[in-house]
Amino acid sequence: MEAELSDGLVLPSLSNILLPSLDRFFQYTAEHEAGITQGILTVSLERYRLAHGTPPDRLDTLVPHYLDAMPMDPFSQQPFHYRREGDGYTIYSVSANGIDDGGVEGSSFYKEGDLVFRVCR
Repeated sequence: MEAELSDGLVLPSLSNILLPSLDRFFQYTAEHEAGITQGILTVSLERYRLAHGTPPDRLDTLVPHYLDAMPMDPFSQQPFHYRREGDGYTIYSVSANGIDDGGVEGSSFYKEGDLVFRVCR
């Protein structure tokens, strides 16, 4: 065993096994954080809509009356993307690929597309 460690054969094998799992853990954690934050944004948007009759044109309108601060997308560390669509709206995260796909949900998460939440009316 000591000879394997000194030759560097075991450590690269262990890192190949452990690090991809750790990477996926952080991606899954960020995905769940983004989903929870989209839920918080949706509740705040619906409270605004009930008070004003329509959703706001911009997310920052919710601060400070409906949100203490603007939440950040865990994948980009930028504000979530928001688009009002009539009486509905779309909130989305760029997801793990870090590319803004314009609110288009991908077919394979982490490779393409955004993490999208829509309210249609």
